[in-house]
Parts: sequence; structure tokens; C-alpha cells
Amino acid sequence: MIGVDENLIISKIVVLPNNETGDYVEAIYSNKFIGRWQGISLEDALQLQVDVVSGATHTSKAVIAGVRHTASHVLNADASVVAETSLWSTIKDILLLVMLLLSLMMAYKKGRAKYRSVYLMLVLLIMGLILNNVLSTRLLNGWLLEGFMWRANWQSMLVFILAVTLSLIGKSKFYCNYLCPMGALQELTNKISPYKKRKLPTVFMGISLREIYLTLIAGALLTGFTPELAYLEPFMFFSFHIIGIGLILFGVAVIVLSLFYSQPWCAVCPTGCLMDTLPYNKIKNVESKHIDHAKE
Repeated sequence: MIGVDENLIISKIVVLPNNETGDYVEAIYSNKFIGRWQGISLEDALQLQVDVVSGATHTSKAVIAGVRHTASHVLNADASVVAETSLWSTIKDILLLVMLLLSLMMAYKKGRAKYRSVYLMLVLLIMGLILNNVLSTRLLNGWLLEGFMWRANWQSMLVFILAVTLSLIGKSKFYCNYLCPMGALQELTNKISPYKKRKLPTVFMGISLREIYLTLIAGALLTGFTPELAYLEPFMFFSFHIIGIGLILFGVAVIVLSLFYSQPWCAVCPTGCLMDTLPYNKIKNVESKHIDHAKE
């Protein structure tokens, strides 16, 4: 909500009730972000270049787009002004595309193993710390509830489409192995740890712990209980400068466990469970069984 006076000077901007994570919304209420529009005209708001809040990129972009589109509508201004992006945003988009290209090279090009550690550090730095681009149950649930916000969130959508497509054509766990910063963090910790790694015991009576976890989340949502899904996964750890101590401890716990266990969070990750639902090999095996039954 944008409040203006009789001279179309912005007096206040308020974020209305929404499904965004509370930490991200709190991060944008500062003089360096929402405060930048305070006291300026709608005409100036169209031209004002406001940097996104690091760690709350998508929330920031949504507010910037909202202010510019509202101003352009009220002033009947050229809509092309709204499409302007800062240099840093352009650089981040280029970094994302480079990482996607590198991920394909790592997945399909032979002789890549010797570069694995360097590649993992790039995933951690770019996908995690710079872009904060992580697929999560919170993100996927938001898309189901609110639709696909292409203009503000095309980067995550592109990563999702690539991950699903490659899983269906034969690269099972592509996202988890090549683009997930939490997976990269765990694997790097595994590599530097001097301790012998074990697998986290997560299977009980033939059912994995992450399937149980995902079922509980789905059951809660279906029954009308809406937990803050962002707090049920450690991915916000990469926005450590804006999140609370609880999520920081969550991420640190994953790192500590990675000293002794092989990628402990991956063993329970509900997003990983979703991404593994329709891998190519499973479909192929099911088709083979049907053919065998038909022959019999």
C-alpha cells in the first residue's frame, strides 16, 4: 500500500498481509530500502534506482515492481521505465546463467571429477551466498498458492524446469548434485572432515524419514494448518545476515553433522524427496515391469 499526499508525494509504504517469510519482510523495512521512497514524488519513484536487500532479493524486487507499476499507472507513464534493472541485478542474472551452463557441463562432460571441489565452491558462493537461489518446499508451496510470478521469480522457475526436465530424461538428482548450495556445503564439509563418514539412519519399516517429514508437511497444509515452511528447512541459512539465531543454528547443526555423516540433510530433505518423485530410471523400471507382465 502506497500512501501519497495531494501533491503525489509518497508519505508511506506498507507491505500488506502476504505469504512471504517474516524475516524477509522485516529486512525490507529500513531506511536503505522502503525508506528510500519516503518523501519523493511518484514521478521520481519511477526513476529511482533502489538496490535490493541482500538475502531478500525476491521480496525486494516485488516491492520495487509494485511501486513502479503503481506510479506508472497513476501518472500514465511509459511502461518501459518499469522494466529498468540495476547493474547488479543484471550481473546476478548472468551469474545464474553461467552456473546453469557449468552444471550441464559437469553433469554430461567426461573428466569433470577433478574440478568437482572448485565447482562446489562456486555453487556455494553464487547459488547460495550471492543469489540465494534455492528450491524449497516453501517456494513450491508458494507457487501452488499464488501462481508463477515470472517477472519477479523467473530465475528459480528456470532452475526448477531444468531440474525436473533433466531428472525425467535420465539425470536423477540433478538439482541436488549440481545446483543445491546446501548439498554443496555438506559435500565440501565431507571432503575436509578427517572423520570416517557414515550414512544417517533414516529408514524405518521401509519408509524413509524424509518421506515421513514430507507427508507431515503435506498433511498439515491439507488440514488448514499453515506452518512457516521456511523454518522447516535450513536453506535460509544463506541469508544469515537477516535471519534469526534459530535458523543460523539449524544451518550450523547441518555443517557439524556433515563432519561425521555423509550429507545428513540430503537424507531427510523434503524438497529432495519431491525432486526424486519422477526420475527417469523409476519410470523406465515401471515400464519394463509392465512389459514383462505382458510377455507372461
